[in-house]
Amino acid sequence: ILEPNDHPLSVIGVLNPIPIEPIDVIKNMNKGIELVYDNPKCKKVLVESTGQWELFERYCPQVLNKCEVVRLGTIPKRKIIINTPKESINFLCLASDFKKKAVDILLDAWFEFPHRAKHNLIIACPFIPVDYQKRGLKENVKFILKAPLSIKEKDALYREANVTIGPLHIDGGANLLESMEYGLPFITMR
Repeated sequence: ILEPNDHPLSVIGVLNPIPIEPIDVIKNMNKGIELVYDNPKCKKVLVESTGQWELFERYCPQVLNKCEVVRLGTIPKRKIIINTPKESINFLCLASDFKKKAVDILLDAWFEFPHRAKHNLIIACPFIPVDYQKRGLKENVKFILKAPLSIKEKDALYREANVTIGPLHIDGGANLLESMEYGLPFITMR
């Protein structure tokens, strides 16, 4: 996990309901840590600045062995071999807000994606501007203009997806955790 907010308190975003009062946040830290960082599927937590290390030391001492501090603005480079799949891929994006969840950035990138004719993008977001909808329908984009989705609807979308996308400006991380639950890779942005 690359800790998106450079802050261990962001794990409380997985709790339902999300604690709001400071005392409730602190009381619920262990539950969030257990669900995210302590999860055996989480092999490493990259903390993208040295200033945040102290917060992880204070709030998450049990997972320090998984933490690695990386210089601000850097992500370790690894050689990635991409095999172009023979069948189409279903990309899924669940967003409650078009701008805050950067759905506009995702769609602009999709329209530039050279292999989009072969693959599908499914976006569940309650509001998508009409110009994006018109263009998307020609570019293998399926829009679900509804929120909130029922558990059954969400489950069907995750089961249909091969990859989830979360190009987020703001988020508590629920989509990332749900994707992990379904064993799906999650693409996001810095």
